[in-house]
Order: sequence, then C-alpha cells, then structure tokens
Amino acid sequence: MATGAFGVKTSVEDRHAFAMGYVQQRTSYQIYLLLFILVFVSFIFSFIYIQYYPLIVPMKKGSPSFVTRLEVDISHRSRSTTSIERATHFMVNGKGSQRNIDDLSYSGKSVPLMDFKDLRGRKERVLLLVTVGSAPQRFDRRQAIRDTWWKYCNQKKVKCVFFTDGIIKNQTLLTLLLQEKNSYKDLELQPLPAGVQFGQRFLNSIKWATAKFDFNYLLKLDDDYLICLNRLLFELPLRPKRNLVWGHFHCEVEMTWADEAFVIFSADMIRKFLAQDKNKILCHPFADQQYSIWMKHMTKLYFHDTRLHHDPPASFIPEFREMRNLCDWYIGIHGTYVDEMRKFAKVANDGAKEIDTIPKFSTFCPFKNFDHRRFSRKYHFHPKPCIRNPTWKGSKFTGREDESSLREKDQQDE
Repeated sequence: MATGAFGVKTSVEDRHAFAMGYVQQRTSYQIYLLLFILVFVSFIFSFIYIQYYPLIVPMKKGSPSFVTRLEVDISHRSRSTTSIERATHFMVNGKGSQRNIDDLSYSGKSVPLMDFKDLRGRKERVLLLVTVGSAPQRFDRRQAIRDTWWKYCNQKKVKCVFFTDGIIKNQTLLTLLLQEKNSYKDLELQPLPAGVQFGQRFLNSIKWATAKFDFNYLLKLDDDYLICLNRLLFELPLRPKRNLVWGHFHCEVEMTWADEAFVIFSADMIRKFLAQDKNKILCHPFADQQYSIWMKHMTKLYFHDTRLHHDPPASFIPEFREMRNLCDWYIGIHGTYVDEMRKFAKVANDGAKEIDTIPKFSTFCPFKNFDHRRFSRKYHFHPKPCIRNPTWKGSKFTGREDESSLREKDQQDE
C-alpha cells in the first residue's frame, strides 16, 4: 500500500491499472489525429488533381471506339458565343494564350468523346441525317452555318451534326470546343488527332450515325458548303431509296468518283459499307477514295447533280455576289466561306422547286471504274486496314480557302 499524489492510499495494482488507462487514452487520441491528417491530405490532393490535371488519357491503340476523357466541367460557367469566337480568333492567329481566356477554364466532370453505343429501339427516325466535317479551329464556319441554313434542321425529318477532332494537345482550343459542344448540342468529338485522316473520320461518323439514328439518307458535307436544305428535303422522298450515291462526280483517266465535299448515300449503302469484314475493311487518307474503293464491287446508282457548284470556290467568283434566288439554280454551293455564307443565305430563296428526273450517268461520264493507283503524287496513297488506325507520311491538305490566301500573299510579296 502507498500514498498517492492527493494523499489517497493506493495499491500497486491500482497504480498499474491507472497507468494502462492513461496509455490507452493517449493512443486513441493519436489514432484520431492520424486519421484526420490522412483525410485532410486526401482532400487537398483530390482538389489539386481536379483543378490542374489537364492531360488527355492516351487513346488505346487499335480501338477506334475507345472513349477518351478529359477532366473538365462543362457546366462550371456559361459563356456567350462572342466570348468563344473572340478567344478562338486569338488562339488561331497566335495572339492569345491560356492567360488571355483564363475565364473559360473548367474543372470537375469528365466529358467523353463520341460514343458508338447502339440505341437500338430508341433511335430517332429521320429522313435525312446531315453530317458536317469541320476542323476544330473552324468555329467561325460552324457559327456561320448555324446562323443560316442550319436553322432548318429543327424539322422532325432532318437532323444535323458537326464532327471534329477531339484528341487535341492545345488545351485552350479543347476547352473552347467543349464549351461549344455544351452550348449548342450539335457537335461530336472524334477519337482522332489532327491530320489527313478523312477516311477514318468518315468511317467513325457512319458508325456513330447508324448507332444513334434510323435514317433514309445520309449527307456527308464539308463546312464550306451552303445547302438549300428545304429544296433538298422536298426532293428527297422522290429520289431512289436504294443503292443511291448522289453528288458531284469527277470523270478522269478512265475512272469516276464522287467528291467527298458533298455526297448523299441511301441508308442501304451505309449498311453495306459497315457490313464489310472489320479486319479487312480499308482506310485511305481521303474519304472519296476510301468509299470508292469500298464500292468497287457493290451495286450502286450514280447521280451526278449539275446543281452542285463545286469549283472554283464560290466566294472567289464575283458573279455569285451579284446573284439572287440562288436556290432556284443550285441545291448546294461549295467554297462558301464565312462572310459569303451569310450574304448568300439572305438571297437564297430556299424552298420547294421543280424536280427533274435523274439523267443517265453515261451522259456525263462513260466510266464507272475506280483505281486509286491512278492519282497524282499529291493524292496517291495506298489504303491500309482501318483496324490498325493507320497514318500516312506526306499526306497534307490545307484547304482551298487557305491555299488561296497563300497564293495572294505570294503575289503581294512578288
């Protein structure tokens, strides 16, 4: 027996029990403190990761349907069209950086690229599905289209969608695209980087189209085409429903092919394209050569439409600027750039017109053969299996508007 600190007599056993209780109490406080520190550190790490992780998950090689995600919150803020357009202008012209438009930064949720999940019985039924290919930085062209003929896409019998590249190193541009996609709901991001891969873009677009829509016709279109959409929709029900390939055809060197800037396929042609063996289906840098290779042994009905103005670009032809009621004469006008898109649309007089029968293709071109080996060096490339996600060295396409600007600059320098 011994006397404690407060004069209370305690046994050895009592003092031992008191010491053990103190140790246990102190240990529990340490555990709670350690747990609090771990939770706090985890919170800080998560916050930093969400706010500042800007990298795209690398695409899985050999899988074109692989969904790439970016840590980005498209609902963080709402931005006006003017803000996006101004920021895009700065970025494209090299006059801006992330700091110029840091008010467009995002954080939080993941945004997938286009997915290929088949909606099956829930597909939207339309007469015409319009798919417009557009480079990521061409916001000005997409906006000019939205302000003009795109407004007729609100009809039940037609659906219009833009496609652009989604594997982008420029984080400013990617941020702008995601904002555009969220604002307009009409833009799909391809699981592809920039480059001359028009064939693979076309393949992705028709895979996506058949997974999401039940359509009678599909129109593949470039973003510098003014379309008389009402005239086209009035005419379509009276056109062939099977084997149709409708567009502007080239007839050269004992062969023919439909230019990729504007081409309409009946739904059965798209199904035949996708019915090919996925291990053997061939891709080419240029989409018109690619689907011409596919169609070599397929039954098809060619419709060369002389109401499509193809070349030279309409924006560079003075006569077009003086014309009125353009849709009385044309059903589509290629080479219509931003300013001209708005000007031409004001005097288009789009609507139902008289419908002529499809002329015999032989009156335009005596050939129906196609051979990719006959192309000149600029467009001569060997097709490769699409399943390999192929690329081609030396393939380059600047676009006719850019080529014209370069020619004008060279003339000024001279």
